[in-house]
Amino acid sequence: MRYYSLGTCAPTHPAMNKLLISSLSLLLIPAGSVVIPAARAQAQTEIENLPEAKGKDVVEKVCSVCHEPQAVSKYRKSKDDWSAVIDDMVTKGADASDADLDIIIGYLAKCFGPAVNVNTAAAGDLAKQLELSAQESDSIVQYRGSNGMFKAVDDLKKVPGLDFGKIEPVRYRLTF
Repeated sequence: MRYYSLGTCAPTHPAMNKLLISSLSLLLIPAGSVVIPAARAQAQTEIENLPEAKGKDVVEKVCSVCHEPQAVSKYRKSKDDWSAVIDDMVTKGADASDADLDIIIGYLAKCFGPAVNVNTAAAGDLAKQLELSAQESDSIVQYRGSNGMFKAVDDLKKVPGLDFGKIEPVRYRLTF
């Protein structure tokens, strides 16, 4: 990592010094570092309880043998990626029927699938990714168009025609 010295080239006006110093502070971030916005960082921390959805009981029963089931909440993966994780867990000793493994994969893909930004996603993407009806996803897009960007999950409770019960299981996938 290289650090740059102000040397004798530093401007003498205080406002320019402040601007230069704040600009140079960005150079001190090592290459390859990732800065995660607060909303995204929150989505990558462990949660206290798994969301209510079909399969939660199977996830808790099977996964708790080796680790806290909430450990999965740090990840956002596609159904194929969750399937690979579950296959790996089976090779390490996870014991469940094929039917239970399918239920676990379905639960994880629904509740901890790829992140969806409700402020930028098109209605079709919201419907597909969050398993909403076309009417519900259109309502979200119309509401944000009329009322501005959503700032938190609970803001979606204000959307007319949206069954908020469908948002609860996917809440950890939402970004703003």
